[in-house]
Amino acid sequence: MKQKTKTFDFLLMLPPVLLAGFGIVMIYSASMVTSVLVDNNPAYEMALKQGIWLVIGLIGFLFACFFNYKIYQKLTKWIVLIMIIALLAVKFFGVTINYSTSWIHIGSLSIQPSEFVKIGLIIYLPLSIQRNKHI
Repeated sequence: MKQKTKTFDFLLMLPPVLLAGFGIVMIYSASMVTSVLVDNNPAYEMALKQGIWLVIGLIGFLFACFFNYKIYQKLTKWIVLIMIIALLAVKFFGVTINYSTSWIHIGSLSIQPSEFVKIGLIIYLPLSIQRNKHI
């Protein structure tokens, strides 16, 4: 584990974290008046939600950094199958928001499977190219 931290480039992680922080400030600035006047919520509510998701995303990012990427190669078939099932679930169980059916409600949680499919494609395509490089 100590060996991995020596090769990890912390400076490379700085711009995305700064951009995410700047985005939270912009969300606060844009939603402050609407939250207070229209919704009767605290001014920082939307920024707090985004901040929580930022922390969850950073934890997931750090987990993925120290996770052995070769395991993804073994799970590629399952990842593709889950991607297909998730996109089909949108077709049958999707909720229309702003004239677009791209969300699935699971209890009080709303997810957009296409975002997870992007990550799945990032995992699948390099392995596919590696296997078919003779073509």
